[in-house]
Amino acid sequence: MGRFHCVLDSCAEVWYRKYLEGYLEYQYPNEPAQRIYGGNLTYKTEPVKGSCPSRYEILFEWDSNINDSNPPQQAWHLMHYSLRGAVNITGIYYTNGNTGFPSVEGVARGGRWYYLGTAHDQLGNEVILTPASIVNQLPGQGGIYTVARGKFLDIRPYQNQPDGCLCSFEIYRDGETIFSRTDEACPVVNIVPCELSEEWKKVNIEKEPYWQKIQVVDNNSWSEIISELKEFINGEIPPECIEVWKTPVLDLDVLPGNTRAEKYTFIGQYCSATGCPPPEYQVICNEACKGCPEGTCEVECGNHLCCYDEQGIAVESIPK
Repeated sequence: MGRFHCVLDSCAEVWYRKYLEGYLEYQYPNEPAQRIYGGNLTYKTEPVKGSCPSRYEILFEWDSNINDSNPPQQAWHLMHYSLRGAVNITGIYYTNGNTGFPSVEGVARGGRWYYLGTAHDQLGNEVILTPASIVNQLPGQGGIYTVARGKFLDIRPYQNQPDGCLCSFEIYRDGETIFSRTDEACPVVNIVPCELSEEWKKVNIEKEPYWQKIQVVDNNSWSEIISELKEFINGEIPPECIEVWKTPVLDLDVLPGNTRAEKYTFIGQYCSATGCPPPEYQVICNEACKGCPEGTCEVECGNHLCCYDEQGIAVESIPK
C-alpha cells in the first residue's frame, strides 16, 4: 500500500471491497444457526448448578447474635427428601407463627427458615419452595433454631451425584446482556470479528500519462506518504479506511496545472466497518477509461458494464 500506480497510462481503475461488521453465530443441536451482528460481542456458557435430577445440599450462613463479634456460622444442609433436581434458590424465607419475612437476608429469632425458589419432586413435578410446600429449616431442637440473621450462599449435589444438566448461554454487547437462554445442551458458538464483503466496487480515474500517478494509502502506510501529500491529508487516515490520490510524478513546476493544490487531487476515502481492517483493493491501469456516460448508473453485467439512466433503462453496454 502507498505505492505508485499507472504512471504510463491515462486511466486507472481502483477496485475495492470493504470489511463488514462482524457477527456472533450460535447453533443449538437440531436447530438452524442464528446470527447477531455488530461489534463488541462476547458470550458465556456454563452449567447451571442444581439442574440435575439429584439431591442437593444448601450452604447456609447464620448469626445467632448480630451484636457480638463472633463470625457467622456456615453449614451444608440436605434438602428435603422429596425434592430432587432443577433447584433454583432465589433467597431465604423466615416465618414465625403467622408473620413472614421474604428476604434474601432476613432478621428473626426463634423461628423457621425456608428456601425460596423452585425444585422438582421425585416424580419430576415442579415444586415452589414456600413454607406451605416444604419445611427446610436449620438444625436444632425440634427443628427450631435461634437465629438473628441468615442467608443462602451456595448449592452442591449430595454425595457426588451429577450436576449441571442444563446449560446457561448469555450474549453481551459492551458488557450488557442482550440474549440469554437455558437449555439441555450448550450451543456451538463462533465469533467473526469482521467479514469481507463479496461485492467489489470500482473508481474510475482519468489522469495525465507520464505526468501523474495513482497512490492508495492507509494508516499503516502513513510513513510512506511523501511529505507534500501529507500537507493535504486532514490528520491521520482512520485505521479502517484507504484514501485514493492522484499525484504528480515529476517536479511540480513542470507538471501542467495552474496551482499546486490542483496537482494533488483527492479522489476519495473508502472505509470498512469501524474496528475492521481497511478495504482490500487492486489497481488496474488502462490506456483509456471504460465507463458509462455521465449521468448514468454503472452495473456489472457478466463480462459487460451496463449503463442505466434515471428511469432505470439500459442505455449502453460496454465490454470489459
